Amino acid sequence: MTELASNSSASQGAVYFKPEAMTHVLRLVLSDRSAGAIMLSLWSNVGEGGIVRVTQAAIAHECDVTLRRLSKELTYLVDGGWIELVDVSIEPGGPLVCVINSGVLQVINPG
Repeated sequence: MTELASNSSASQGAVYFKPEAMTHVLRLVLSDRSAGAIMLSLWSNVGEGGIVRVTQAAIAHECDVTLRRLSKELTYLVDGGWIELVDVSIEPGGPLVCVINSGVLQVINPG
């Protein structure tokens, strides 16, 4: 497994993505470049338990998409089972909290 960059402290579990997930994300990137870029951006912001806490504006900026396009792609990722939205601000560019599908990520607790 490959470790993801995360904001984990010594007390948190390390977050890894399963190798077969890269095959699936490659297919996602090839079929929908924006959705693939957003998924990779979410992966880079994943924290403990597969939870992503970021702003919509940060993801849109990083992926070079509009907030409207981001909203559509998030719906696509939810429908495809990639993520589960927990909290999305109605404020444009506001906070976004989602959980990456546990079939893609694995959390390894220390010890």
